[in-house]
Amino acid sequence: MKWGLVLLIATCLMARMFGQSTKDSLITVIHSSANDIEKLKAYSTLAFDVYLANPDSGILLAQQGYDLAIKGNNAFQQANNMNALGLSYYRKGWYAKSIAALKKSVELFNKIKEKEQIARVYLNLGHVYQTQKDYKTAHSFNTKALKQFEALNDSFRIAICYQTLCVVSRELNDFLKSDEYINQSIKILGRMNKLGELANSHTLRGNLLSAQKKYPEAIAEFYQAINLLDKTGDLSNKAIALENLGSAYEKLENYKTAIKYFNQAFNLFGKLKSDVDQAYERMKRSISLAKTGNYIAANSDLDSAEALFKSENLPDYLQELYVFKSEVLEIQNRPTEALIAYRKHVVLKDSLDNARRVDELLRLQKEFETEQKENQIALLQSGTEIQATELSRRNWAILVLFILGTAGIVILIIWRNRKILKDELAKQQLLNRIASDLHDDIGATLSSIRMYGDVLKTKAVKMAPELAPMADKISTNAQEMIHSMSDIVWTIRAGQEHFSDLQDRIWNVGIELCAPKNIQFSFSGKDEATDFVMNPDLRHDIYMICKEAMNNAVKYSNSSTLIVSLKKFDHSIELIIQDNGVGFDEANVKRGNGLNNMKKRSLEHSGSFEITSKVGSGTIYKFLFQL
Repeated sequence: MKWGLVLLIATCLMARMFGQSTKDSLITVIHSSANDIEKLKAYSTLAFDVYLANPDSGILLAQQGYDLAIKGNNAFQQANNMNALGLSYYRKGWYAKSIAALKKSVELFNKIKEKEQIARVYLNLGHVYQTQKDYKTAHSFNTKALKQFEALNDSFRIAICYQTLCVVSRELNDFLKSDEYINQSIKILGRMNKLGELANSHTLRGNLLSAQKKYPEAIAEFYQAINLLDKTGDLSNKAIALENLGSAYEKLENYKTAIKYFNQAFNLFGKLKSDVDQAYERMKRSISLAKTGNYIAANSDLDSAEALFKSENLPDYLQELYVFKSEVLEIQNRPTEALIAYRKHVVLKDSLDNARRVDELLRLQKEFETEQKENQIALLQSGTEIQATELSRRNWAILVLFILGTAGIVILIIWRNRKILKDELAKQQLLNRIASDLHDDIGATLSSIRMYGDVLKTKAVKMAPELAPMADKISTNAQEMIHSMSDIVWTIRAGQEHFSDLQDRIWNVGIELCAPKNIQFSFSGKDEATDFVMNPDLRHDIYMICKEAMNNAVKYSNSSTLIVSLKKFDHSIELIIQDNGVGFDEANVKRGNGLNNMKKRSLEHSGSFEITSKVGSGTIYKFLFQL
């Protein structure tokens, strides 16, 4: 689902600051005006106007405007063009460059104390991180923007911030907070009679209801948004609302109605001359077409969208397309081709993730080197000040020796720190490469074995029934190996050191284990502990304990719900796993390797292990690890 409307609103607000000049008149100003201030204004305004449809032109205009602003020593336009450059990079899918440009814009606006502009760039940064699925960072920037606009008493932009926070909170599964945000937005915009933005809020509330599988209520919200957009004539956001309406009907398995609304969205994007969005709608409607038996049209839509995403160099859209293609091929009972499509999705997604991690490592290294240079300069300046105060009291020779000794120690410390950082980077890059090789090569092979096992089992049931159990064993073992390898990859990859990463991993594994058995899974934690960096051994053992306990509950308890709580307190971490299954008599149960391993792992970290169970009353595992 696309969330472009939030960034579109923020960008349009920025453009309105300078008036609504036509593109032709702006181009005339750039080429013929002798007034540099008018030229600067034209560059930034035109860059904001064109970046959505033509990001390459947006990049060129913003860069030229920035260069001219540097020559004219115009800090405001430097920051403004850097904002436009960040948005253009974002539209191209160059997220690392986009973030760097937008942060530079914030830095420049901070120097001239442009609080309103800083808040707008914060919104844009939040959207870039949101697109990368880094919802916690996105929430942080959106909250910063909200605080700035509240200080400025800007009701309209406060409502826009509530919209963005609604989306991010929903992605963090905080539905109550998301509902609170969007209701606040609707209340403010309704009072101000801002019909277009009010329509977008109804669309977002529809998306929130869809995320909670309340599809009839969501459909009502989408209809309300469309009626408001008909009054404003906003075709772009109406197309998005129609797309969301089609998705809701698709979830209700009303595929013909879903196709109808996808087609309407496709036609509106055609009027807007947006080939990329039309291709996206082709992709979206492919599943509904396949579900109605129109395989030729579904495959044609996917092939057309794939060709355009490749020609426009849109890897994020392309990796999403392969998921759709895999599902459409599964509907057509073409499992081998479906597997190939899904493998393309996995390979492309991992490639994008690895590229972004490399960019982040390079950025951190550059920041580190810059900080060390600044520290060195500060130390040298400090030494100069000391020299000035000591010259009248101390011998020149002693002073020179002191300065040289201090400088030598500083240089030694800097050299040692840089060497440590380089060694750590090299070590982590090696681990990342090993993880990627495991995931790409061995993971793909195991997935193939599992798929071939499934195919063999299907054929064996008909042709050689005695081989069916063996084929099933092959498939099951391959699947278990895939899960085990996934745990290894997660353990050694960079970026998994925080308490929140462990919470996310347990959440994902819980959902994966419970979904096939129709067990309702619930997870809770404490948000304030998310930045806590964990000891690798403790993180691994907590994960293995929790996974073993969840496996026991899913396999043997015959429960309908599974509740996991993982919370960090000041000096301890508490893990509770509870099911409402058949339970067992603690006095008569024989403890196997699983329970013994859990107890052993907890004791290795000065922890405590308690299990409570009664026949017919479920089971509770409780662990406490001392920090």
